[in-house]
Amino acid sequence: MLASWGPRSPWEGAVSRAFVKEPDGDEVGDDTPEKAQSRHPDLMTPAGLERLKAKIAALAAERDGAAQQPDSPIVQNHVKALERDLRYLQGRLERAQIVDPAAQPADEVAFGATVEVIDDNDQRHVFTIVGEDERCRRRHGQLGLAAGARLA
Repeated sequence: MLASWGPRSPWEGAVSRAFVKEPDGDEVGDDTPEKAQSRHPDLMTPAGLERLKAKIAALAAERDGAAQQPDSPIVQNHVKALERDLRYLQGRLERAQIVDPAAQPADEVAFGATVEVIDDNDQRHVFTIVGEDERCRRRHGQLGLAAGARLA
């Protein structure tokens, strides 16, 4: 019978970081965390799909150019970050559900719709309902809608 030395530790059986090989001086580690993928389908307009494809192509070109400098640890870290971003965007592309605004009913406010509202000061505002990450942060009048969200 083994002697008990008190309550079990929640870390019992865990490997100490002391036994994990750390990268040496100019060696590049692979500790870049993955970007979280949404659990929802990725609704997007055809224009959003084209922007996503263009962004993937631009990142791939940047990665390929940076990979030409394999001796630089800084560049190697940048390449790893670009590869992580490409995996994230490829996942979004794989889950993309394209909604053509032209195919939506004109009398309903739904994904892809452009609506005009008048506020209490009789000011007109125009909004377009687009995908959760499709809206342009510099452009006003686009509302990002997560899949599963409701318009009320």
